[in-house]
Amino acid sequence: MDDARLAAFVRSQINDAIGYDQTEHSLRRVRAIEYYRGELRDLDARDGWSKVTTRDLSDHVGWILPSLMRVFASSDQVVCYEPQGPEDEGVDKQASDYVNYVFWRECSGYRVLWDAFQDALMFGNGVFKFWWDASPKHELLDYTGLSDDAFTQLVSDDEVSVLQHRQEIKTERVPDPQTGQPVEQPYTCHDVKIRRVSESGRLRIMCLAPEEFLIERGATSIEDAKFACHRSRRTRQSLIDDGYDRETVLSIGADYDLQSTPERVARWNRVLYDQNHFHSDPLMVEVDVFEAYLRVDHDGDGHAEWRKVVIAGTTGDERQLLANDEWSDDLPFADVVPNPDAHIWRGRSMMDELEDVQKIKTTLQRQTLDNLYLSNLPQREVVLKNVSNPDEVVNPTPGGVIQVSQLGQIREVQTPFVAAESYQMLEYQDMVAEKRTGVSRQSMALDPEALSNQTATGQMLAQSASYSKIELYARNIAEIGLKRLFRCVLKLIVRYQDRPKMVRLRNNWVQMDPRAWNANMDATVSVGLGSGSRDRDMMLLMQIAGKQEQIIAQAGPMNPICNLAQYANTLRKMVEASGLKEPDQFFSEVSSRTVQQFVQQQDRQDQPQPDPRAQAEMARMQIEQQKLQLEQQRAQAGAELDRQKAQSQVQAMREKAMLELQLARERSAEEMRLAEERAEFEREQRKMDAILDAQLRREEMLLEAELTREANQMNSAVTARPADTNIDTPAETGM
Repeated sequence: MDDARLAAFVRSQINDAIGYDQTEHSLRRVRAIEYYRGELRDLDARDGWSKVTTRDLSDHVGWILPSLMRVFASSDQVVCYEPQGPEDEGVDKQASDYVNYVFWRECSGYRVLWDAFQDALMFGNGVFKFWWDASPKHELLDYTGLSDDAFTQLVSDDEVSVLQHRQEIKTERVPDPQTGQPVEQPYTCHDVKIRRVSESGRLRIMCLAPEEFLIERGATSIEDAKFACHRSRRTRQSLIDDGYDRETVLSIGADYDLQSTPERVARWNRVLYDQNHFHSDPLMVEVDVFEAYLRVDHDGDGHAEWRKVVIAGTTGDERQLLANDEWSDDLPFADVVPNPDAHIWRGRSMMDELEDVQKIKTTLQRQTLDNLYLSNLPQREVVLKNVSNPDEVVNPTPGGVIQVSQLGQIREVQTPFVAAESYQMLEYQDMVAEKRTGVSRQSMALDPEALSNQTATGQMLAQSASYSKIELYARNIAEIGLKRLFRCVLKLIVRYQDRPKMVRLRNNWVQMDPRAWNANMDATVSVGLGSGSRDRDMMLLMQIAGKQEQIIAQAGPMNPICNLAQYANTLRKMVEASGLKEPDQFFSEVSSRTVQQFVQQQDRQDQPQPDPRAQAEMARMQIEQQKLQLEQQRAQAGAELDRQKAQSQVQAMREKAMLELQLARERSAEEMRLAEERAEFEREQRKMDAILDAQLRREEMLLEAELTREANQMNSAVTARPADTNIDTPAETGM
């Protein structure tokens, strides 16, 4: 599958998911936003009549949210990891502390939870997105008045680059070490501006707006979905910073689809203007970006694998393919669902439970007020031709006079007040809302009518029953959404954090290195305290602490029922239940080893002290015994030393003999080798001498033969000359 076919397939998935979201969920979300603000656009009001609306959805969401936040945000320990094997003992505690620190301190955990819980209550699902942000972090910092050492230490960091630097020589008065008199001493002062670029990466968690999350049609959960997508608006500059091709990014056309969704129009209560018209810089133009995760057989091996595909730009075939990578992590999404429905992804929201209740109560309240208006200001029958000033009849003023030609020309039309009957229906609708949502008078406030003629136990039972559904919401949120979130967060930290990090835990600096942790440890989200009232939690904890104190007083601090560590945990939970977030300021965390050491120390202190004279005599005997043992040890050590010395001498002599023998063997072998080489050299020398002698004799013979031949030639020439003496020469003939 090439990039063109993959891009076309992803576009079809995105368009189908957008169509599914707009037809099934978008209008419901818009109506939930309007009902939350008290705007019932589907319930028209007549002109001149009451237009008041109730805000049942806002009231119920506003009362459930504090309970949920008290469950999960009352303590710094929102998640706890459990070991899967003996090798995870101790590591699970470190992982729990570190992930909780990162979530609350670096990821704005409180705001993330608040946004997700509010979305979940209003729309049914609150969606998280989590990822490891590896983009460099740029910081511009100014420092003034640095000394030489401080300046050198600052600029020696590899992550620091100096942008501006100015140094100045100043003087200060210091006492002379010899005379003690103040003298002027010069020193260098540095002013510097630096850029710090940190490339270590960091965990990011955010709550997505409901219109930004797309999921396939018919999905039952995020874990089982085969397609999920994050739809966002980003500037071209941010895409270039993420490493995408600059020319491709600049060719992406601007879009206004996400900005003009019905949810954003309803949320802002107006149509948002396209900000792109106000930017002359093309890098600051915003474009729609689709970060899609889907299963597809891209390589054609017959197995569909997960891939991350990033597409940006306008709708249709004009969207640009920015990235296409195989994805090996979990889907970077999780959702919290307070009231899930079986076999479908979308959960039931407070809007689903209260829409008809809010509409009925709004109608009844309008009718009640209209009836009250007519009862207080009744209508009038007037013969206008007999009234001189009809404006006073239409718009009466206090103390005004209506001028009539004769009495009886004006008569009030009495409207019976029947609105009191609607109060029972309004109360009935409150009961319906209470049964559906779990928010009652006991859970909202201290109602005197609810407490009349009731004992404290009865009131506590009623209040506990009213919290049961909110506790169910908290349990669903913990098990369905937050458990997956923190399990995936641990995997991201273990996989991508490539260096140790110093964090401040319990007023101590601790170095955390997650690279050796087990990334598959199971996560447990704490939902114990906070689901009910603080008074109830505190009362239960005080009862538990009282029983623990009795058991420890009677059976000791190391009894099999409870120990000091468990008692310390109860005290720390009491601090958390009171609303204080740092129990370490009041009670230290105690481990079983610390308890055991404390008990051993107490046992040593509780032992009876012996008589001083007996103790001195015992000490003297112990000293004498120690001296005797020391002498014996010294004698044994001397004998052992002599034995070791003798063994060492024997071993040295043996090694010396072996070395001498080895040396003699090596010398003999070397002499034999030299003799053989000498004999071989002599043989070769004799061979060379024989060859040279033969060559010399051959050359001598050749030379003698040559001399003989030349001599013979000369002799032949001499013997031939007398035969030619009778021949006259030219000189002799006179020519």
